[in-house]
Amino acid sequence: MSIIFYNYNNSILDEIENKILIDVFGYTSGILVAITLLPQIYKTLKNKTAKHLSFKFLIISVLASILKIIYGILINQLPIIITSPIILIETIIIIVAKYIYDSPD
Repeated sequence: MSIIFYNYNNSILDEIENKILIDVFGYTSGILVAITLLPQIYKTLKNKTAKHLSFKFLIISVLASILKIIYGILINQLPIIITSPIILIETIIIIVAKYIYDSPD
């Protein structure tokens, strides 16, 4: 059983316009998610602490990014394949900063 949310065959757009529309939504969502982590990176590096961030959240974020990269490869969607590693790198930066700044001396 499958659920169809958007049917290419009933669209008023042609095949190329559909691909452009899908890519625009894909890249935009990936970029926006990546932008949401920038304030956290800035705050962590500026204050030299990441105590405000849960380590569990960061690990789940890393796993989600890795799975999203694999998913993007499996469905051959370039917007997912390109933006997910950016989010993964940002999360790893925060994890490294948390380890450096919040580790007991």
